[in-house]
Amino acid sequence: MTPPVDGIVNAFEAVWPSRLRRSCRVVLAVSGGADSVAMTHLIHDSTNQVDAGSITLAHYNHAWREAESDADQAFVAELAEKLGHHFVTESAECGSEKSEQAARTRRYDFLKAVTRQQGARYLATAHTADDQIETILHRILRGTGLTGLTGIPATRVFDDDFVLIRPLLQCRRSQVEDYLTSIDQPYRTDKSNADTRWTRNRLRHELLPLLRDQYNAEVDKSISQLGSIASDALAAIEPQIETHQAAIAIHEFGFSLPVLRPETVRFPLLEALRRTWKRHGWPEQAMTAEHWNSLADVAVGHRKSCNLPGDVQAVHSQGVVSVS
Repeated sequence: MTPPVDGIVNAFEAVWPSRLRRSCRVVLAVSGGADSVAMTHLIHDSTNQVDAGSITLAHYNHAWREAESDADQAFVAELAEKLGHHFVTESAECGSEKSEQAARTRRYDFLKAVTRQQGARYLATAHTADDQIETILHRILRGTGLTGLTGIPATRVFDDDFVLIRPLLQCRRSQVEDYLTSIDQPYRTDKSNADTRWTRNRLRHELLPLLRDQYNAEVDKSISQLGSIASDALAAIEPQIETHQAAIAIHEFGFSLPVLRPETVRFPLLEALRRTWKRHGWPEQAMTAEHWNSLADVAVGHRKSCNLPGDVQAVHSQGVVSVS
């Protein structure tokens, strides 16, 4: 192997060893950009002929860039045909909301649907170490806790149906580009990724270069290390979180738990409440630190009730906290 190929293959295998995906159906989220094209080739090159028909390339066309978006779709379709894999696509409906969050929701709804339709064990997305660094930095600026500092998880299980995996999470974007150059594989460039009206792009093109130039040349490494430390810390208190979760009773319209002692350590309790909140699909972004602390205050008996986003209310009555 040439050095660019050797390095990225080792990093890829560290996250997703080939033995785990052998004889499994796999769906790849492929935009046509460098990261997803590299992921496609890495999986293709490590797949034997028996498993070759088990790979599906899934492309969601947001239709934001009209002809360019259609060209991205055509590129991915051609790549799938060239490599001998299945191809599935869907386009956003005319008039769909044009926001980062709405687009992400539609894309993941499509990808999850394809994964289930294909009976696939894995859904792979091409997030890189650079995406991880940008995510952690964004969360720090927006305000976050220990869980937010852990960044993007390498894997996530969806109701035992399938596993979402991010096999490039330990690969830098420069490695991806060097790898594609070494195998002479072109890719699509989304011009909107340079549009600094989007927060993520300002972090990538303005803030991180400034931090590297004027504050810490190895700031990327520092942020990555912070994410790793946060992950280790979260794992250490996971038993406490699980104890709180076990005490929470789930109802159709909410959940309840016994009122806890006032001296209860807050973070494990808050994390259990966050996970339960998320399970109900209630508005997460609208929940500020003040909201979470108010909910925790009710849970430990410091206050009788509080109002929360999404018309949710927490009420303490007769030793039980009801959230609905």
